[in-house]
Amino acid sequence: MSEVWSDLLPLALASMLVPFQWMLTILLVRSPGGRWRALALLLGNVVFRLAQGALFAFLVPADAGSEGAAPAVSWLLLVVGVLLLVKAARTVTAGAPDDDAPPPRWIASASSLPAGRAFLLGAGMLAIGAKFWVFTMTAVAAIDYADLPRADAVLSFVLFALAAVLPSLLVVGITVVVPARSATILDAASAWLTRYTSRIVLVVCLVVGVWFVLKALAGLGVL
Repeated sequence: MSEVWSDLLPLALASMLVPFQWMLTILLVRSPGGRWRALALLLGNVVFRLAQGALFAFLVPADAGSEGAAPAVSWLLLVVGVLLLVKAARTVTAGAPDDDAPPPRWIASASSLPAGRAFLLGAGMLAIGAKFWVFTMTAVAAIDYADLPRADAVLSFVLFALAAVLPSLLVVGITVVVPARSATILDAASAWLTRYTSRIVLVVCLVVGVWFVLKALAGLGVL
């Protein structure tokens, strides 16, 4: 089971790089009753990713451990690596928009959303993000190729889905652990994200993107 995480951890890390989700979570927890609505947002994200995983697990042929599985996983890793490198290139372009960000009107109305709509917003952010579909498909393929027992395979994907929202869960956790100081901490975090998000995304996209491209080329016998 540990071997598959050499692929899942970088994929989870790339999936965490959703600055607008962090900002939406901060926006929600700072509003009245926002903690539960923030959790609804994250629950929508996790549930939709689990549904994606179930869909791909159903559609992808069960060829775990076969000769054809390794090239398939390598090609998917190559696609993910290229997507991350393209995102890194766009990040260094001043004013480059985030293609996976929800429409501005969604963000503007987030602080007043009821829990049900926050859940739908969390799911919708993944539904409109093309690269998240690719990430999930790659995770399913990597788990399939690892030929894990069914229970371990399901657990691995659930942990992958939870890891993808870990930074936002930490935001909610701050309001529980240190409620008196949470406003000050979240204000500082929001300012820090606004200032450094593009740099963080650039570095991680470059590192993870290069890692996946090299691993894919090695799997395809190019290196």
